[in-house]
Amino acid sequence: MLLLVLLAVLASSSGASSLKIADLGTVCESTDPNLESCMVKTAQEMLKKLEDGIPAWNIPKLDPLKVPVMAVQRGGGVAAFNITLKDSYHHGLSKIHFIAASANPKKYEITFKVWLPVYSITGKYDMSGRLLLLPITGSGNSNITLSNLTAEWTLTGKPLVQDGLTYMDQQQFRVRVYPEKVRVKFENLFEGNRLLGATMNNLLNTHWKELYKDLGPGLEEAISQLHLSLTKKMFTKIPMSDLFPDLEPLV
Repeated sequence: MLLLVLLAVLASSSGASSLKIADLGTVCESTDPNLESCMVKTAQEMLKKLEDGIPAWNIPKLDPLKVPVMAVQRGGGVAAFNITLKDSYHHGLSKIHFIAASANPKKYEITFKVWLPVYSITGKYDMSGRLLLLPITGSGNSNITLSNLTAEWTLTGKPLVQDGLTYMDQQQFRVRVYPEKVRVKFENLFEGNRLLGATMNNLLNTHWKELYKDLGPGLEEAISQLHLSLTKKMFTKIPMSDLFPDLEPLV
Protein backbone atom coordinates (compact mmCIF):
# COMPACT_ATOMS: atom_id res chain seq x y z
CA MET A 1 0.00 0.00 0.00
CA LEU A 2 3.01 2.23 -0.04
CA LEU A 3 3.95 2.38 -3.71
CA LEU A 4 3.34 6.13 -3.80
CA VAL A 5 5.50 6.55 -0.71
CA LEU A 6 8.46 5.24 -2.69
CA LEU A 7 7.77 7.68 -5.49
CA ALA A 8 7.78 10.40 -2.86
CA VAL A 9 11.20 9.30 -1.65
CA LEU A 10 12.37 9.49 -5.22
CA ALA A 11 10.87 12.93 -5.72
CA SER A 12 12.57 14.31 -2.61
CA SER A 13 15.97 12.75 -3.34
CA SER A 14 18.98 14.49 -4.88
CA GLY A 15 18.20 12.91 -8.25
CA ALA A 16 14.57 13.97 -8.25
CA SER A 17 15.00 16.47 -11.05
CA SER A 18 15.47 13.56 -13.48
CA LEU A 19 12.22 11.88 -12.47
CA LYS A 20 9.93 11.10 -15.36
CA ILE A 21 6.82 8.97 -15.14
CA ALA A 22 7.82 7.42 -18.47
CA ASP A 23 10.94 6.01 -16.77
CA LEU A 24 8.76 3.86 -14.53
CA GLY A 25 5.69 2.99 -16.56
CA THR A 26 3.23 3.77 -19.35
CA VAL A 27 2.10 7.39 -19.56
CA CYS A 28 -1.71 7.74 -19.65
CA GLU A 29 -3.83 10.30 -21.45
CA SER A 30 -6.57 11.88 -19.36
CA THR A 31 -9.05 11.62 -22.25
CA ASP A 32 -8.26 7.97 -22.97
CA PRO A 33 -11.54 6.02 -22.83
CA ASN A 34 -9.49 3.21 -21.29
CA LEU A 35 -7.89 5.48 -18.70
CA GLU A 36 -8.70 3.13 -15.82
CA SER A 37 -6.96 0.13 -17.38
CA CYS A 38 -4.02 2.32 -18.43
CA MET A 39 -3.55 3.56 -14.85
CA VAL A 40 -3.76 0.01 -13.51
CA LYS A 41 -1.11 -1.11 -16.02
CA THR A 42 1.14 1.85 -15.16
CA ALA A 43 0.88 1.26 -11.43
CA GLN A 44 1.71 -2.43 -11.85
CA GLU A 45 4.70 -1.58 -14.06
CA MET A 46 5.97 0.91 -11.49
CA LEU A 47 5.64 -1.65 -8.72
CA LYS A 48 7.69 -4.19 -10.67
CA LYS A 49 10.51 -1.71 -11.29
CA LEU A 50 10.55 -0.57 -7.66
CA GLU A 51 10.47 -4.02 -6.00
CA ASP A 52 14.20 -4.19 -5.32
CA GLY A 53 14.66 -0.46 -4.93
CA ILE A 54 16.72 1.81 -7.19
CA PRO A 55 19.93 2.81 -5.35
CA ALA A 56 20.86 5.41 -7.99
CA TRP A 57 17.60 7.21 -7.22
CA ASN A 58 17.83 6.66 -3.47
CA ILE A 59 14.78 4.36 -3.45
CA PRO A 60 14.98 1.69 -0.72
CA LYS A 61 13.97 -1.91 -1.19
CA LEU A 62 10.20 -2.16 -1.30
CA ASP A 63 9.76 -5.34 0.68
CA PRO A 64 10.18 -4.99 3.59
CA LEU A 65 9.89 -1.22 3.93
CA LYS A 66 11.12 0.34 7.17
CA VAL A 67 8.94 2.96 8.90
CA PRO A 68 10.59 4.70 11.90
CA VAL A 69 7.43 5.63 13.84
CA MET A 70 3.72 5.00 13.33
CA ALA A 71 1.06 5.78 15.94
CA VAL A 72 -2.31 4.02 16.04
CA GLN A 73 -4.85 5.68 18.30
CA ARG A 74 -8.47 4.76 18.79
CA GLY A 75 -11.00 5.21 21.58
CA GLY A 76 -14.55 4.05 22.22
CA GLY A 77 -16.36 0.80 21.60
CA VAL A 78 -15.19 -2.45 23.18
CA ALA A 79 -11.54 -1.55 22.65
CA ALA A 80 -9.53 1.62 23.18
CA PHE A 81 -5.80 1.45 22.49
CA ASN A 82 -2.90 3.80 21.93
CA ILE A 83 -0.18 1.88 20.09
CA THR A 84 3.14 3.31 18.91
CA LEU A 85 5.09 1.16 16.46
CA LYS A 86 8.80 1.94 16.32
CA ASP A 87 11.28 0.89 13.63
CA SER A 88 8.63 -1.30 12.09
CA TYR A 89 8.98 -3.26 8.87
CA HIS A 90 6.09 -3.51 6.42
CA HIS A 91 6.12 -6.84 4.58
CA GLY A 92 4.19 -7.95 1.50
CA LEU A 93 4.16 -4.70 -0.48
CA SER A 94 5.83 -6.28 -3.51
CA LYS A 95 2.75 -8.51 -3.90
CA ILE A 96 0.33 -5.63 -4.45
CA HIS A 97 -2.10 -6.29 -7.28
CA PHE A 98 -3.87 -3.24 -8.70
CA ILE A 99 -7.53 -3.97 -9.33
CA ALA A 100 -8.94 -0.62 -10.44
CA ALA A 101 -8.04 3.04 -10.79
CA SER A 102 -9.62 6.30 -11.80
CA ALA A 103 -8.66 9.94 -12.09
CA ASN A 104 -10.37 13.29 -12.40
CA PRO A 105 -7.39 15.60 -13.02
CA LYS A 106 -9.46 18.76 -13.21
CA LYS A 107 -10.77 18.04 -9.71
CA TYR A 108 -7.34 16.84 -8.54
CA GLU A 109 -8.58 13.42 -7.52
CA ILE A 110 -6.93 10.03 -8.07
CA THR A 111 -8.18 6.69 -6.71
CA PHE A 112 -6.81 3.15 -6.63
CA LYS A 113 -8.17 -0.18 -5.49
CA VAL A 114 -5.58 -2.84 -4.64
CA TRP A 115 -5.44 -6.41 -3.33
CA LEU A 116 -2.78 -8.07 -1.20
CA PRO A 117 -2.52 -11.72 -0.10
CA VAL A 118 -0.66 -10.85 3.11
CA TYR A 119 0.41 -7.55 4.67
CA SER A 120 2.29 -7.61 7.96
CA ILE A 121 3.92 -5.07 10.24
CA THR A 122 6.67 -6.25 12.57
CA GLY A 123 8.72 -4.24 15.05
CA LYS A 124 8.78 -2.77 18.52
CA TYR A 125 5.59 -1.50 20.13
CA ASP A 126 4.39 0.47 23.15
CA MET A 127 0.73 0.02 24.12
CA SER A 128 -1.68 1.34 26.68
CA GLY A 129 -5.44 0.97 26.68
CA ARG A 130 -8.30 -1.32 27.58
CA LEU A 131 -10.42 -4.16 26.26
CA LEU A 132 -13.91 -3.92 27.75
CA LEU A 133 -13.01 -3.09 31.38
CA LEU A 134 -9.63 -4.81 31.35
CA PRO A 135 -6.60 -2.49 31.18
CA ILE A 136 -3.84 -3.51 28.75
CA THR A 137 -0.23 -2.35 28.80
CA GLY A 138 2.91 -3.67 27.20
CA SER A 139 6.04 -3.00 25.19
CA GLY A 140 8.28 -5.27 23.16
CA ASN A 141 8.14 -7.10 19.84
CA SER A 142 4.94 -7.19 17.82
CA ASN A 143 3.48 -8.67 14.68
CA ILE A 144 0.27 -7.45 13.03
CA THR A 145 -0.75 -9.50 9.98
CA LEU A 146 -3.68 -8.83 7.67
CA SER A 147 -4.57 -11.55 5.17
CA ASN A 148 -6.39 -11.43 1.84
CA LEU A 149 -7.07 -7.72 2.06
CA THR A 150 -8.44 -5.14 -0.30
CA ALA A 151 -7.58 -1.48 0.11
CA GLU A 152 -8.91 1.71 -1.40
CA TRP A 153 -6.81 4.86 -1.77
CA THR A 154 -8.32 8.27 -2.47
CA LEU A 155 -5.93 11.16 -3.16
CA THR A 156 -7.35 14.66 -3.36
CA GLY A 157 -5.78 18.09 -3.67
CA LYS A 158 -5.97 21.55 -5.18
CA PRO A 159 -3.95 23.42 -7.83
CA LEU A 160 -0.52 24.82 -7.01
CA VAL A 161 1.11 27.03 -9.66
CA GLN A 162 4.90 27.31 -9.71
CA ASP A 163 7.00 28.80 -12.51
CA GLY A 164 4.09 28.61 -14.91
CA LEU A 165 3.40 24.94 -14.23
CA THR A 166 0.46 23.48 -12.33
CA TYR A 167 1.07 20.92 -9.61
CA MET A 168 -1.25 19.11 -7.26
CA ASP A 169 -1.14 20.48 -3.72
CA GLN A 170 -2.25 17.26 -2.03
CA GLN A 171 -4.66 17.76 0.85
CA GLN A 172 -5.69 14.21 1.68
CA PHE A 173 -4.70 10.57 1.25
CA ARG A 174 -7.59 8.52 2.55
CA VAL A 175 -6.99 4.81 3.05
CA ARG A 176 -9.63 2.14 3.64
CA VAL A 177 -8.52 -1.42 4.41
CA TYR A 178 -10.76 -4.50 4.27
CA PRO A 179 -9.00 -7.66 5.54
CA GLU A 180 -10.41 -11.17 5.46
CA LYS A 181 -8.47 -12.02 8.62
CA VAL A 182 -6.25 -10.30 11.17
CA ARG A 183 -3.73 -11.95 13.48
CA VAL A 184 -1.67 -10.16 16.12
CA LYS A 185 1.07 -11.06 18.54
CA PHE A 186 2.21 -8.63 21.24
CA GLU A 187 5.07 -9.92 23.36
CA ASN A 188 5.67 -8.84 26.96
CA LEU A 189 2.11 -7.81 27.76
CA PHE A 190 1.30 -7.17 31.42
CA GLU A 191 4.96 -6.69 32.34
CA GLY A 192 5.90 -10.08 30.92
CA ASN A 193 3.18 -12.17 32.58
CA ARG A 194 3.12 -15.08 30.13
CA LEU A 195 -0.26 -16.47 31.12
CA LEU A 196 -2.06 -13.13 30.90
CA GLY A 197 -0.17 -12.22 27.73
CA ALA A 198 -1.07 -15.48 25.98
CA THR A 199 -4.69 -15.17 27.09
CA MET A 200 -4.93 -11.61 25.78
CA ASN A 201 -3.32 -12.42 22.43
CA ASN A 202 -5.71 -15.34 22.04
CA LEU A 203 -8.66 -13.10 22.89
CA LEU A 204 -7.55 -10.46 20.38
CA ASN A 205 -7.21 -13.06 17.62
CA THR A 206 -10.43 -14.92 18.41
CA HIS A 207 -12.51 -11.73 18.35
CA TRP A 208 -10.55 -9.81 15.73
CA LYS A 209 -13.65 -8.92 13.65
CA GLU A 210 -15.33 -7.11 16.53
CA LEU A 211 -12.06 -5.47 17.57
CA TYR A 212 -11.20 -4.36 14.04
CA LYS A 213 -14.41 -2.35 13.91
CA ASP A 214 -12.95 -0.22 16.70
CA LEU A 215 -9.23 -0.39 15.91
CA GLY A 216 -9.37 -0.49 12.08
CA PRO A 217 -10.13 3.22 11.65
CA GLY A 218 -7.14 4.11 13.84
CA LEU A 219 -4.86 1.92 11.73
CA GLU A 220 -6.28 3.40 8.52
CA GLU A 221 -5.76 6.94 9.84
CA ALA A 222 -2.15 6.17 10.79
CA ILE A 223 -1.45 4.80 7.30
CA SER A 224 -3.28 7.73 5.70
CA GLN A 225 -1.17 10.30 7.56
CA LEU A 226 2.03 8.42 6.74
CA HIS A 227 1.13 8.34 3.04
CA LEU A 228 0.09 11.99 2.97
CA SER A 229 3.25 13.29 4.63
CA LEU A 230 5.34 11.60 1.94
CA THR A 231 3.28 11.69 -1.25
CA LYS A 232 2.59 15.39 -0.80
CA LYS A 233 6.26 15.95 -1.67
CA MET A 234 5.94 13.92 -4.84
CA PHE A 235 3.11 16.00 -6.27
CA THR A 236 5.04 19.24 -5.74
CA LYS A 237 7.84 17.80 -7.91
CA ILE A 238 5.83 16.35 -10.78
CA PRO A 239 3.64 18.71 -12.86
CA MET A 240 0.18 17.54 -13.72
CA SER A 241 1.20 17.85 -17.38
CA ASP A 242 3.75 15.07 -16.80
CA LEU A 243 1.15 12.84 -15.19
CA PHE A 244 -1.39 13.52 -17.95
CA PRO A 245 0.41 14.98 -21.03
CA ASP A 246 -2.79 15.73 -22.95
CA LEU A 247 -4.21 17.81 -20.11
CA GLU A 248 -4.83 21.45 -20.95
CA PRO A 249 -3.06 23.94 -18.63
CA LEU A 250 -5.10 24.37 -15.46
CA VAL A 251 -3.62 27.77 -14.52
